[in-house]
Amino acid sequence: MGTANAARQAMAGLGGLGGLVHLRGPDPGDLRLAAVSGLGPSHTAAWARLHEGAEAPPARAARSGSGVWSADCVGTRASGTASVPLLGPDAPIGALTSGARC
Repeated sequence: MGTANAARQAMAGLGGLGGLVHLRGPDPGDLRLAAVSGLGPSHTAAWARLHEGAEAPPARAARSGSGVWSADCVGTRASGTASVPLLGPDAPIGALTSGARC
């Protein structure tokens, strides 16, 4: 499944407003927005590049290796944000996120 399809599936599964896929970048701790579904550039600009140490749900999911729910949806039109880690063989390789309606 491609990253854009994963974002669409996450959005559909939660009845969400948008889906995001972040993957690890070349620099340590770097997470880069790899795919978007349902959100325009004005809603995703703040999510384009995150550091794993950030408090944004995708960063927390990638860092902890666990799912994260946040009712604080800065920069989105959602009433909640759910993020799950994308697991690699040794550690999370990124995060799949959907903005959901509560």
